[in-house]
Amino acid sequence: MEDAINFMGPRAFAGRYAGFYLLGEVPDANEDDFVTGVITIGKLAEMKRRGKASIPPLDYAGDELIIESKVLEVGRFVVELKKHTNNAWADWISIGRAANNDLAIKHTTISKLHARIQVEQITDGAETITRHWLTDTDSTVGTVVNRERLGNSTPHIIEVGDRIGFGDVECVFVDAPRLFEELAKLS
Repeated sequence: MEDAINFMGPRAFAGRYAGFYLLGEVPDANEDDFVTGVITIGKLAEMKRRGKASIPPLDYAGDELIIESKVLEVGRFVVELKKHTNNAWADWISIGRAANNDLAIKHTTISKLHARIQVEQITDGAETITRHWLTDTDSTVGTVVNRERLGNSTPHIIEVGDRIGFGDVECVFVDAPRLFEELAKLS
């Protein structure tokens, strides 16, 4: 990851990995904790634990950015907010402890289906605006945005830089330029 940040620079990185991400940390993480998603630092570590023979190499120039868990240390993760093609809920990105979520976070304070994010695209002339609506799905511990607890089943717009808590798991909602900045600080 360090190589990708240093080699590409902020503009190239933002152009290559345009999108929205959650950059977070699982408290008191150990090697059995994992986060899975389209792009994740826990994914390769999980594949190694399960003993899969074909583990993809790190590929900074490929279509997907693959980050190994040891790069950001155990407990930290970055995942793109992207819909899995095999997930049942077509209209939203699901977040929870169950493995069938688009973003699965294995932690005791995360409910099986903890929250969801709906992506809304609004075209205003030549400009397209993307908004993200975060909704707590009646989780046990709750979802927090910038220290304010969300009401159950009440959609809330999240913006780049917002701090989000799913149970005890803390995240920052970022776009590609902000992700570059945050990862550069960590490396």
